[in-house]
Amino acid sequence: MSDRIKMIGNKIRLMRVSKGLSQQNLAKEIGITQAHLSNIENGRCSANIDVILHLHDCLKVPIAAFFEEIDEQDGAVQQKQNSSIDVDALLAMLQLLKKAQ
Repeated sequence: MSDRIKMIGNKIRLMRVSKGLSQQNLAKEIGITQAHLSNIENGRCSANIDVILHLHDCLKVPIAAFFEEIDEQDGAVQQKQNSSIDVDALLAMLQLLKKAQ
C-alpha cells in the first residue's frame, strides 16, 4: 500500500488510542470487523468513505484530520520540487560567472 494509506491508518490508530477505545470497540461502533480495522490501521487496506464518515462521527474529529499529515507531506514535496535547481541551468550560470570575471 502507499505511504498515504499508511499515514491515514496510523492517524486513525492515534485517534482511537487517544479516545481510549480498543480496536474491537471502535470496529463494532462503526460497523466493521476488528480485523478490517486492524488492516486499515496498519495500512494493509484503505478506508472507504463510509468508514471515514463513521470514524468522523464516532471519534468526533473533523474529516480533514484524517488527511492533515498527507497535506503537509505533499506540501513539503511540492516545495522541494519547486526549490530544486536544474543542473544544466546551474552549470550555465557558473560558466557565465567565470566569463564575467
